[in-house]
Amino acid sequence: MKTQTLEDLISEYLEEVEKATNLLELSFGTKNILGLWRSKKIPLRGKLSDDATYELHGIGCRVYISEKCIDFDYGPDGRIDGFDSWRL
Repeated sequence: MKTQTLEDLISEYLEEVEKATNLLELSFGTKNILGLWRSKKIPLRGKLSDDATYELHGIGCRVYISEKCIDFDYGPDGRIDGFDSWRL
């Protein structure tokens, strides 16, 4: 079994966040859906595809794709590249 480095974990996490936000953009026309939620244009949680759902929280979102949960927060200017040790 290959041991993952911290760099590997960070890269994998950021790739998964990118996949999740691409799916959100495909479904809603934007990667940052907090504004849509806050203006009551979309529900707090919903379905993106047959195997994907989303759930908004505070300043972020959880996207469930198959059996995987990608949890991220939106940063300034719609940034999605922030993380902490819990997310890794």
